[in-house]
Amino acid sequence: NEAKRQTNLGKHRIDFLRAQDLFDGRPVVIKPSSYASEERYLTTGIIDDRFVTVVWPGELVEPD
Repeated sequence: NEAKRQTNLGKHRIDFLRAQDLFDGRPVVIKPSSYASEERYLTTGIIDDRFVTVVWPGELVEPD
């Protein structure tokens, strides 16, 4: 969703496309979220010398 991508880029200064790099095999820390209504995880790692945390549902989905 391009509109959501642009909103995220403006709000958090990172592109969804770059955030995916956290799942490329680099060292990361993964923790379950305390969000009660659905299963979510937080993955934190370094992208471009910045710590980045991504919150994602319990199931990874390959982009189209």
